[in-house]
Amino acid sequence: AVQLNDVFQRHLKHIAESFAAARQQDWPGYIGAPRFGSATLGKHIWESFSTAALKTTVEILNGTNPSTYPRYLSFLVRNPLYQDWIASANARDSTLARRQQMWLKGRRAAP
Repeated sequence: AVQLNDVFQRHLKHIAESFAAARQQDWPGYIGAPRFGSATLGKHIWESFSTAALKTTVEILNGTNPSTYPRYLSFLVRNPLYQDWIASANARDSTLARRQQMWLKGRRAAP
């Protein structure tokens, strides 16, 4: 059986290669290669992810602590391609959280 981490590592490598291709002067404006697409490949990808998800679900239902599993973000934060995006998303979230807290304080103070 394909391990989710193996699939994800291959995905990250593909993403890095795709980002590099998109920076080229002659980039056609899309990422992917339709000639590689097939029902067989799609089935393989789907079955790999669904098998890993089902295995994890059953393990959790049988008592494994869900916090012992790596999260998707845990992989992304180590990938330089995503670090700026994650940092800007975190900054935006922090700004929105501060605004919400200020709004809530104002509502509590109102009679």
